[in-house]
Amino acid sequence: MALKLVEIYQHSEDENSFLLGYILNKTENWLTFLALDPAGNQGGVRFLKIDDIAEINEDSDYLRLFSFLLANGEINDPYQLTQANHDLLAQHFNNLDKILDFACSKQILIKLGLKNGGSIGGFIVGLDKEEVQLTTYEEKSKTFDDVIRSAVDIDDIVEVVINDVGLKLLEKYISFLNDGGDVNNDLDLAQIYFSYDSPIRFQHDFVRGWLVNESPHYFLIDRLDNAGQVAAVSLLNKDLIANITTQSSYLNYLNYAAMYNQQHNIFDSYHLSDFASKFDQLPTFAQIAQTAKSDHLLTVDSFEYDGINIGKVANASQEEMTLQLLDGTHFSGTETFGYENLCMIDLISYDSIHLQHYLQTINQL
Repeated sequence: MALKLVEIYQHSEDENSFLLGYILNKTENWLTFLALDPAGNQGGVRFLKIDDIAEINEDSDYLRLFSFLLANGEINDPYQLTQANHDLLAQHFNNLDKILDFACSKQILIKLGLKNGGSIGGFIVGLDKEEVQLTTYEEKSKTFDDVIRSAVDIDDIVEVVINDVGLKLLEKYISFLNDGGDVNNDLDLAQIYFSYDSPIRFQHDFVRGWLVNESPHYFLIDRLDNAGQVAAVSLLNKDLIANITTQSSYLNYLNYAAMYNQQHNIFDSYHLSDFASKFDQLPTFAQIAQTAKSDHLLTVDSFEYDGINIGKVANASQEEMTLQLLDGTHFSGTETFGYENLCMIDLISYDSIHLQHYLQTINQL
C-alpha cells in the first residue's frame, strides 16, 4: 500500500507549526514518522509520542503542493539520507527504550523533543528506566565548546529525531573538528538582525548569508538556510538593520556546512546566485514593486509583523505597495506595506519557485 503524505500537529509545539511526511508504523505509545524537509530535502526519522499528537491532517493546500512537487521530482535527497533511514528503520523499533538503546550503543547524535516545547540534542552517555543523560551541544552556536552533561526524565520525552539534515551536518562538523580540522568565517558570512517590533523576533530572528552588492540604502545578499544552502536572493533595508555579526561559533559551523555543500554540488541547486550577479546597480523597493510581473511572487518582511508575507503585487506607488496575499495556495485579501517599514524583500527563492510552478499548474497565477 502506498504511503500517504500527512501533516502532524503536536501539543508540545506552536499550534501553527506541523511536521510533513509519512507515517510508517504505529504502536500503542509511539509513532514512526519519515519526515520531509520544506527546503526540498528528504528528512530524517522521527519517533513521536502518541499522547503528544494533537492532529493528523490528510488534506490541505500544503499537502497538495508537496504532493505535486514529489510527483514532479522537485523533492530530492541531496544528503543521501534514504539509505541511512532504511538501515535505521530495519531495526523495527517499537518502544522508546529500544530507540534510545540503539542511539546510545551506536553513539548517534540525536535530538529529543520535550513536552514543555523545548528540545535538547547530543550524544547519549547514560541511560536507565528513569532518565537519559547526554553530552549536549549549544543549539544556536552548534558547538560542544563547553561540554555539558544534561539529564532528561524519560517521561518528559515526546519526540526523538535521528538522521535529519541538521544532525547529519553537525555530526560531520564535530568529526572534522575532532580530527584536528579548523574552520573560521572564511566565506565572509554574516548574521543580520533587524529592528523588529516584536521582542521575540528581535532576539531570535536573523538572516544569514553573504553580501553580494550594496547601495547607500540597501544590501543584496545570497541568503542561506540552516543547512548552508542558498535559499534566496534578498534585498535588505539598511535603515532597519539593528546589528551585523561576522564572528561567531554559529558562523564557523555555517561555513563548514556551506563548504560541504559546495564540495558535493548541492550548494545552490536552483542557481539563485546567478540571479544575484546580474545586478550592476541595485533597485529600490519601489522599483521592485513597480516593475514586478503579474505572475511573480514577492516575499516581504516588515518590522511591524510577526512573520513574513508572500503574494503578488496588486498596486505600487513611490511610497508603498499592496500585495494580494497567499493564504495557503490561494490568493485572499490584500495588505499594504510602506517601503520604509520593510526589512527585506526576497527577489527570488526556492520557496517562490516551488509555489509559482504549482500555482501556474492549478491556474492560480
